[in-house]
Amino acid sequence: MKDILCDALRTSMRFIFTVLAVFFTHTIASGQYPQRYISFEGDTLELFSYQGEKTMILSNRADHDSLTISKWVSAMDGAYNYYAECTGRQPIFYTDVTYLNGRSTIARVDKTCGAACGYIGWTGIEIMNSFFDRFYDDLYSKGEYGQEPFYEFGRNFWFYSDALEYTEDDPIVTGYAVFMRFMAMDHLKLKGAKFWSWTFDEFRNEVRGLMNTYLADSTYTWETTLGKGMGLRNTQLGATDLFASFCFYLFDNHGGHEWVKNVWKEAESLPKKQNTQDAVDNFIIASSRAANQNLIPLFTSWRWPIGQSAINALSGLPLSVSIPNQSGHIYPNPHVSQGILSIPNTHSQVHLIDICGNKQTLIPQSNGIYALPALRSGIYIVQSGSTVWKLLIQD
Repeated sequence: MKDILCDALRTSMRFIFTVLAVFFTHTIASGQYPQRYISFEGDTLELFSYQGEKTMILSNRADHDSLTISKWVSAMDGAYNYYAECTGRQPIFYTDVTYLNGRSTIARVDKTCGAACGYIGWTGIEIMNSFFDRFYDDLYSKGEYGQEPFYEFGRNFWFYSDALEYTEDDPIVTGYAVFMRFMAMDHLKLKGAKFWSWTFDEFRNEVRGLMNTYLADSTYTWETTLGKGMGLRNTQLGATDLFASFCFYLFDNHGGHEWVKNVWKEAESLPKKQNTQDAVDNFIIASSRAANQNLIPLFTSWRWPIGQSAINALSGLPLSVSIPNQSGHIYPNPHVSQGILSIPNTHSQVHLIDICGNKQTLIPQSNGIYALPALRSGIYIVQSGSTVWKLLIQD
């Protein structure tokens, strides 16, 4: 009889502890406890905390739908972990300010530096009240995620100014956040909400397509776009989006997420830039090492300037054989016969570019026939207007 009573008591106690655990878990997850928060503007706010493993959402409401808020917190943890994996680092913990209870904060505020705002290299993201509320409503009603916090993680996880930021008119710091927003959301397989008048897929395709528009117009060069912090004509997108478009090509053709997980770590290992050309070279070096290929021919075809430091640093890597925007046929390839090159349907000057980025104009012999100078064995780029080919010279 005593054993039966003891078993009944144990069962009752387990039930009570289970109920209490569910109660307290629900209480915490539902944000029943207020959290004092000092905003970037210095305002003291009483918000409600919804905590994940790495992040904490701070809202003005304690009655959010539990499933919706759970999805939001999970996505923020996922984005944080993805950035940390790609960079090999975490932001500096702004303890007791934007790093509370061991978590990076994402707070709803009445005013901040834009629709959303994040500390560069430090924990802490703020989202303006209307954008915060729209994010929640889109997630609740449509299962779609706004892009703002994923972009702002690109501020928290930016550690590369010494290596990659241009000394003037820089598009790279923000371009990193533009690109990595897509990477994080795609990696987590999240459905994005509308951006301006575009669906999220349309927005991504607009950014991806900038590089093709750039390549098709020979008046666009690095010097007339990224080098001046300027985007392309007749588009709402800017230089930061153009940089992201180049990154998309590298992602698509040189390793996918593995390239993303290596390129920023490679960049951090490089010497500090002294000028913008150093920063350009550092990105070319980091991109090539992440791809385990010498990508100088690719960047040359993109009309980027190539410095001697990049040429020296990449001399030991195998040459890239991936050049964008190929069309038509070039003859002879792989062998050159009697120093003659035949190119179809060209109405532009034809240039030959070597691995060091040296360019020379070929002399036409007749329609579509050009004389080649004496060349050493290797891969060259032949460029006619917006079209480029690879030319392999063998002994």
